[in-house]
Formats: sequence, structure tokens, C-alpha cells
Amino acid sequence: MKTFRSNAIAFLFSFALFFLLLQSVYGQFGEVAGQPTINVPIGGSNATNVTLANSGSTPIRFTTVLPSFTNYGKTTPPVITLIPENGTIPPYSDLNIEIKAYLPAHNNSVGDSWTGIVQFVEVSNTTNAGGAVINAGLAKILTVKAAHPKPDLLLYAAAVIVIVLIALVSYLALRKRKRAKKAASAKAAKSESKRRKAKAGK
Repeated sequence: MKTFRSNAIAFLFSFALFFLLLQSVYGQFGEVAGQPTINVPIGGSNATNVTLANSGSTPIRFTTVLPSFTNYGKTTPPVITLIPENGTIPPYSDLNIEIKAYLPAHNNSVGDSWTGIVQFVEVSNTTNAGGAVINAGLAKILTVKAAHPKPDLLLYAAAVIVIVLIALVSYLALRKRKRAKKAASAKAAKSESKRRKAKAGK
């Protein structure tokens, strides 16, 4: 009876240990954070990050699939770039993927939005002739919203310089006019003083 109980305990312990080891041998493809939304100025670009996680003990190779946006009316959809587009996530580590969106100005206006799915697919070395190989993957629902275009800083700087120059020229002209008026007043006063002295000498 004791031998049977010991064998049963040993079997259960071995099975549990095997199960745990089996879980740790392979990379576990996961994600951190939620669904990304990017507010992009019309005619400009903006970016956000998503994080892929490998909770297993082996590296995970992955590749990405860009979203396919549906045109709403006559709008021009954003152009999406993923950095990096593919790579390897080391064991027990995270990897940040930058999602960069460029929004053309043509046919777009503030408030327009587009939704698509960004995919991160595990690359497997497994081959199965005549059969299917299913790889693990993740999907993110990406939303891009059109925001007000960024101000043209050079245009603002040029406008400020012009205003300062106009103010400076106006100040110098006013100062010159005041000096001329003051000099004329002083000259007139001097002439009047001479005239009075000459009149008094007579």
C-alpha cells in the first residue's frame, strides 16, 4: 500500500514537473498595454509605442503586418511605418515597437479617423509538408485621428521679425523727429535771446 502511494506521489510530482518544464521551454508571445490611438496633425506625422513580451525561456522571432485602412469618402488614409518591422525578442524580455503614422494633407480635414489592425506574427522554423502550420500572433486595433496641422514656426518667426523691424523703424523715426523738433526749439530760443539782447543794447 505504501509502495503504491509512493509511486502515485512520485508520478504526480514527475508529471507536474514535466508540465512546468514544458511551459518554460517555449517562448510565450504576449503583449503589454492596450489598443493604440495616434493623433496626427494634417500634413505631419506622430508616433506611439506598443510593447511585445516574451515570457518564455527561448527567443521569439516575429514579423509584422501593416494595417489596411478603409477609405472614408474621398479622404487619403495615413501611411503607417513599424520600427522594427521584424526581429527577435530575447527570453523573459519586452520589445518596444514604434508605430509611426504620416497623414497626407490631400482631401483630409480635422476630425477624420481611420481604423485598421496591426499584426505581430511569430515566425516558426517548423515545416509541415502537406499540412498547416499555425503560428502564434497578436493583433492591435490601430486608430489614427486627424488633428490640426502644426503651426509653421518659420512663418511665425518671420512675422515677428517684420513686426520688430517696423516697431524699431517707427521708434527711430519718432526719436529723430523729436530731436529735430527739440533742436529747432533750441535754435528758435537762442535766436530770440540774441534778438532781445540786441534790442536791449540799443
